[in-house]
Amino acid sequence: MKTWEEINVDEVLPFEDFFTLFINLPLNEEEKNELFSYHQIYTKFVEAEVSPKDAWIATRNIFAIKNQQIAERIKNEKSV
Repeated sequence: MKTWEEINVDEVLPFEDFFTLFINLPLNEEEKNELFSYHQIYTKFVEAEVSPKDAWIATRNIFAIKNQQIAERIKNEKSV
């Protein structure tokens, strides 16, 4: 498995690399399982000829908007 720093978002991301980009987030099991769906969204963008980097950014932003509770968890961890 590649490390976060080794992943190049300018290339098409297989699921393992895609998952690794989320590994440092405080995700619960349900949120981890939802990453499969987000990878499918990412893949659809790439299939529609969106650059891999832009597909990653768009998918990451969708994930962030739909999972704002994760940002709260991060914020709470930093304040402890």
